[in-house]
Amino acid sequence: MQEDLPLAFPDGSKLNDILSYPEPVGIEIYLQNKKLFRNFCKGELIDRGETTVEGIRFRYAIITPWKTVRPYELRGLKLRLNNVGVGSRTVFEADRTHKFSRMHWLSGEVQVLSGLDTAITLSRDTFVSVPEYEAMSSKLAEIISKWANYLQDVDVASRDMTKHLRGGKQVTVASKKEIVEKNIKTLQDKGFTVRRVDKKIKGSQQPVYIDKKKKEVVVYSGHPELEDSISIDGKKHRIFYVPASSGKTSYEEACRVKNNGDLEINTKYPLFKSKRYGDLFKKIYVITALARRECSSAEDMYKFILSQIDKEFRNF
Repeated sequence: MQEDLPLAFPDGSKLNDILSYPEPVGIEIYLQNKKLFRNFCKGELIDRGETTVEGIRFRYAIITPWKTVRPYELRGLKLRLNNVGVGSRTVFEADRTHKFSRMHWLSGEVQVLSGLDTAITLSRDTFVSVPEYEAMSSKLAEIISKWANYLQDVDVASRDMTKHLRGGKQVTVASKKEIVEKNIKTLQDKGFTVRRVDKKIKGSQQPVYIDKKKKEVVVYSGHPELEDSISIDGKKHRIFYVPASSGKTSYEEACRVKNNGDLEINTKYPLFKSKRYGDLFKKIYVITALARRECSSAEDMYKFILSQIDKEFRNF
């Protein structure tokens, strides 16, 4: 009933104004003394609009909770004609030829305001496949596809930064600042603004904060977690990602230890380019390079390498 009947949205919902029907709803339904409202998904309103395609005038609202829409029945857009639901929710075959990883994060409603009254089937569960309906469906497929791609790009960029900054597994061998700037560029291309703060603001836990609702990225430039470093055998070593000075890409040039204990990682070394195991190889080479520097005998080096590998990858 809540999917198809011309019920109002819950009190306080923005959709009561955005999708307000010209005529009074004129119907109230109660179940066990509890008033029923129209189904909708809680989340951020990311798009709304009204347009006309091939003489069909309609308006829509699209919402995302920035995660999987639950329950399953709320995924996709609900079509309404004369404020009454038509069929199940749909994405208008947008995923017929292309699979979207975040399409199931979208929910919303489409209200046909004029132009399809004679194309509704007797069962009211769909429209006759007339050219006008197909044109409207194509337009809505284009709209929902755009937002599925948007969610994917923003979420992937956000997760990639978080993964690198927190030291997650299977990360790209590159400096944190390089990864942050690459993903910030992706977010800027999606309409985000960037605000850079010289020092960490009290209460911030991460060097980069992404406000998806405001479409803003805040970067705390002086945050210590933006520094690349690794702790081995109780000692902290700064890491600098640079191509080999000689231009070589052999194992001998993969990792170098400077006199002050800093590490230079050759980003062109083939094993470090592996998206899945590059960071693992890097850590093994770092441990080996430090063992060569710190140990005076083959036995000490053997124990050093195995003990540090055990500590570093115990929870891998």
